[in-house]
Amino acid sequence: MKYLQFQFTGKGPDGRTYRCTMFYELSIAPDGAGAIAHAERAYPGFTDIRVTSATTISADEYAFRVRTMCDSDTWGFQLIS
Repeated sequence: MKYLQFQFTGKGPDGRTYRCTMFYELSIAPDGAGAIAHAERAYPGFTDIRVTSATTISADEYAFRVRTMCDSDTWGFQLIS
């Protein structure tokens, strides 16, 4: 199985810039506009959300990235320093 990884940036409620990663199964992945709409619904209060990259990844890479995000608690929008 393949996955599509979207990377986003957006403005937080505090006006600062944040980044976020979201994954979709490739067979049901939205286009960029659909992914932005999902991010807007999932993270109310964030504005000016933009796709910075969309990358197809393998199931193994997906599992690795999800494990890494779980271990480091980096789900959702993270402040860009």
